[in-house]
Amino acid sequence: SLQFLYKLKTSRVFERNRGGGGVSGGGSLGGEGGPMGAVEDEPYAVQLMDFDPKHKTLVTAGSCSHVLYFTFSKEDATKEIMDVHVKTSPDSGKAIFNSLPTIAFGYQCHVSGVPVYCSLKHRNLKTWTFVLLAATAMSSLLYSVTTIFGYLTFGDQIQGDILLNYSDSNIPMVIARLGVMVSVMMSYPTIHYCGRICLEDVYRKIFGLSNSEGNRTWTVRYYVQTFTWFVLSLVGALFIPGIDKVVDIIGAFAAFFILGFPGLCAIRYGVVMEDAMRDSKLKDKHLVVNLSEDMKTHTKNKGHFFMIVGSIYIILCAFLFGEALTSGIMNLF
Repeated sequence: SLQFLYKLKTSRVFERNRGGGGVSGGGSLGGEGGPMGAVEDEPYAVQLMDFDPKHKTLVTAGSCSHVLYFTFSKEDATKEIMDVHVKTSPDSGKAIFNSLPTIAFGYQCHVSGVPVYCSLKHRNLKTWTFVLLAATAMSSLLYSVTTIFGYLTFGDQIQGDILLNYSDSNIPMVIARLGVMVSVMMSYPTIHYCGRICLEDVYRKIFGLSNSEGNRTWTVRYYVQTFTWFVLSLVGALFIPGIDKVVDIIGAFAAFFILGFPGLCAIRYGVVMEDAMRDSKLKDKHLVVNLSEDMKTHTKNKGHFFMIVGSIYIILCAFLFGEALTSGIMNLF
């Protein structure tokens, strides 16, 4: 069967010169008595047509002595078609565990949680819960959209940093890279503050410094720690081959923050609850017990429950931390 390739419409061109005997295009055929004389029944109809394939030209003659001259050209455009393979299931069960550090790295916020809470205008459980839920929902939405559409676009050829899959001349991707840069610049001070406070606390405990003694020499250590932290971050950014290598290792520590710290806190909470049950004097001295009593959540077996849950968290943390850290180190070489 014939395939429709091109539709040629000349009525709009003819309509411009309606009422005159002018010529459109290359010339005129006949006059009033010519073969293309005034034919009033179909004034816009094409009467004659001739195509020259050698010169790729087309000439049409209308019933009102109009001649249209068309020139066709062909441009060869080459476009690379990428063969994308999209997996619908993991290759093995190990792949599921290998993805957990990346998920933990994306959602861990324990380090910056304290300074964020301190920056709230209304510091209470209701406001803090709303902030956590809103931040988690926004992160889940952004992560899901980026992951789904990025993987459907590039399949198994996707890189650890999805922005590397796009061309440097892609304007939206340039804007995305600038957005990532701004995000890192805004979050870096918060993470650096937490790390610097931890280093300072360890330093004072090792050398047995009181608060007054430590504050006298704090300025010098502040500049040394900040400069060292910045230089190490810059060296790592220059020489580490890709962010996926970093995520594999840091994700192991992120798993410790997500599972290890809550597990330790749950065990400690359970121990305090059990001690308070045995010694009523602790109820007036321990802050955790007072908060629990105010919220009316303290029950007889609650201490054992939290110790069991905390132990399960610690076991999962040890397994995931060891597996993710070992896998990340092996992927570096």
